[in-house]
Amino acid sequence: MRKITLLVLCLWLGCAAMLAAQSETEKADILFAKYYINWAWGFDFKGITVDSAGQVYTFAYDESVQMPELDRNALTSDQLKTLYEPGKKLITTVAPDKLQQMIALVPAAAVASISERVHGACDKGSYASVAYIPDTQTNLFKEINLKTEGDWNSHNLAPEAAEIVEWLNSLKQN
Repeated sequence: MRKITLLVLCLWLGCAAMLAAQSETEKADILFAKYYINWAWGFDFKGITVDSAGQVYTFAYDESVQMPELDRNALTSDQLKTLYEPGKKLITTVAPDKLQQMIALVPAAAVASISERVHGACDKGSYASVAYIPDTQTNLFKEINLKTEGDWNSHNLAPEAAEIVEWLNSLKQN
């Protein structure tokens, strides 16, 4: 009887730990995204996100999913998750120290100017790298443009933004 009680207790503790880890993952806010979007010749929206738990996910819309219309300057955590939910798949994780290093660069990028927007191509779409910064008073996230290339090209003038873009480019993308 003692062994059965011990076994049940171990199973219960294991399940509790797994559920706690799962709920922490669900609470994780999206902090960075790198994506490709194009409306020419159909709709295409795919890329990666990095959340506050250091998890890197791919996402991809297919033609049956409509992208929600959202104000990119005032997004709730749930709206961000909805935006990047279709086809969501975990591909890797980021070391906590590296993630904290990248998070520390965002405030400088958030107040920096953006370069002049220059026409790059027609019907090429956009390759974008963005960060999301939370407003602690409103609990809303603002999208910070780090770099955009494609139909129109522009980049954030902060050296910190370039460092984040380089890091996002280094993340494995399936």
